[in-house]
Amino acid sequence: MSTADRAWWATARAARDRLEASLIHDPNVRMISIGLDPQGQSKLPVLLVHVRDIGAASSVPTEIDGITVRVVYGDYQPEQGEP
Repeated sequence: MSTADRAWWATARAARDRLEASLIHDPNVRMISIGLDPQGQSKLPVLLVHVRDIGAASSVPTEIDGITVRVVYGDYQPEQGEP
């Protein structure tokens, strides 16, 4: 992964916040984060939109403010500890 400078991180955090504000009302969106590209195509971190339902992907842009956006599918559940 290439090194992202402070300006890049500031842009990425602002983009994450804007994306969150536009998508978090969707019950299929579980979380929005910054992380490694699960597709391995970007040398820089990407915005990750974690969704429960594949249908939610249609409302997710592919980039915002020049930062790549990826959709991660998963129906996350709380872990059950041992009794």
